[in-house]
Amino acid sequence: GWANAHGGRVTALAMLGSGDMVSAASDGLLKIWSLGDESFGDRRGTFTGHGAAAVSVAASPYNPWVFLSGGQDRTVRMWDSRVAQGQVAQWRQHDWVTCVDFHPNAEDRILSSDKAVHHWDLRQAADAARAVFPVGLSHRHRKLVSRFRVDPLRLVSCSLDGSVKVSSLERPEHQVVSPTVSRQGSPTLGPVAAPVVPEVTLRASSDYVLCIDFDATRLLAGGVDGDVSIYDFSDPGNFAWPCTSEHGLLARAVASMRQRGGGGGPCCGDHFEMGMTGFEEIEV
Repeated sequence: GWANAHGGRVTALAMLGSGDMVSAASDGLLKIWSLGDESFGDRRGTFTGHGAAAVSVAASPYNPWVFLSGGQDRTVRMWDSRVAQGQVAQWRQHDWVTCVDFHPNAEDRILSSDKAVHHWDLRQAADAARAVFPVGLSHRHRKLVSRFRVDPLRLVSCSLDGSVKVSSLERPEHQVVSPTVSRQGSPTLGPVAAPVVPEVTLRASSDYVLCIDFDATRLLAGGVDGDVSIYDFSDPGNFAWPCTSEHGLLARAVASMRQRGGGGGPCCGDHFEMGMTGFEEIEV
């Protein structure tokens, strides 16, 4: 059952479309558990392969038995719970794999992160004879990415460098409603010939940013400093012009929940700070 499910810390969980659950742990193992009424809690399989802690898992939205895992052995691995050995593909990064997910718009693409977000083509898997490189790279941070989240329109990442990055996943001709500071992706210039991923950087904290989430109009970021930053990007104009601060290029972020005194528009990196209570100490 669930007690002592792993020999180390349980680091990630994911619900599979098959109705089972996959767990990852610091012992490097991945385990499949039944959530069915008659077999609830039964272990259906144990998958080995990671040479260090497995820290992230993601279920495929396209196949109910397929999932991804990422580990501190610097590998991204794809698994099929119906296969005895489980693993069906592998890719290698230069640093720890901190997060993995499937691309929401392309069935043959996956995403993973270390100090950047890597875009991989499932049709190009690594083996002992050849190395495979990402087909795309975005969201370059100065330190490890602690989390990224994705939907059909946007990719958002946060990092231990204290920043949050936002980019559009739409095709260039459809990026009018997406946050962008790229002149090449500007709606006023029209579609571009070369593929461009417009990207903006929000300075969310002076310390580690550990978690993020977003919807159509708001982006939330929480950090080790105990604050939650709330950015409002419902108006595309808020992300239309770059500005410069001591932290470099930042987007104009509007906090609709903050009462601003005096004239003038929003300033660089404006955000609403909400104090949080929680653990006095956290080991990172």
